[in-house]
Amino acid sequence: MKIAILHLLTSCSLPNASKASSSVPRTLANKLPAFIVGLINTNYAFACLDCATHLAEEVHRPERQVPIAIMGTVAIGFVASWFYSIALFFSMNSLSDLQTTVTGVPLLALFDQALGSTAGAIVLEALFIATGIWCLVASHTWQSRLCWSFARDGGLPASKFLSHVDKKVDVPLRAHFVSCVIVGILGLLYLGSYTAFNSMVTACIVLLYISYAIPVICLLIKGRNNIRHGPFWLGGFGLFSNIVLLLWTCFTLIMYSFPPVRPVAAGSKLLDSHYSNNSFR
Repeated sequence: MKIAILHLLTSCSLPNASKASSSVPRTLANKLPAFIVGLINTNYAFACLDCATHLAEEVHRPERQVPIAIMGTVAIGFVASWFYSIALFFSMNSLSDLQTTVTGVPLLALFDQALGSTAGAIVLEALFIATGIWCLVASHTWQSRLCWSFARDGGLPASKFLSHVDKKVDVPLRAHFVSCVIVGILGLLYLGSYTAFNSMVTACIVLLYISYAIPVICLLIKGRNNIRHGPFWLGGFGLFSNIVLLLWTCFTLIMYSFPPVRPVAAGSKLLDSHYSNNSFR
């Protein structure tokens, strides 16, 4: 949400936006693709909503608690990020300074503009880092359960080894360790190729949407009324939501594959919100 609004406001603040009203439709047409590509950042913030489903076997009444956890995350994230974004925009003194900051972290520069204190900016940025650490713990938790459940059902190599649950701590330590190693190896891509790493990050978003679409397709083929209804059965609105999800998946599969700048070079960066503002100028 924050990044989406930021793209909209920065696009309107560019010199082209101040031209005569006759040029507004063309300006908006040029900026719309850049805005859509920039939504990758926003989607990434909500990319792991499915993590609650991977802990369903450890939750009391998962058919009720898991949907509440997912929708609660969306609601809290929307409300909190909306007011946070408005506060950031009113605190912005110079957009160009944020885009050219020597720190390479525009948010840190924005905090410095808002507070007028480097120490205060560092403290606020540290809070973001702390939040990221706790999110990392949660991510490792659900990915270990995902690895363990696949191994338990014989869906992975060395399934017997990975499906082991440590009796002392009652968690799948082997699956957790292997998952961490795989993630660490993928992280090394950043050292070899920035483009390859960001392509993988972008692909994660699209592949997640595809993974969401697969059970929806299976549900529609089987028939929505041919399964046992849960406590949050939405009837016709649920069917509408299923269709929207499939359409959005097709849309992102195409749009999120675009490079952020023109002309396109072999080393074009993906998932770069700074450059996507100028993508289709």
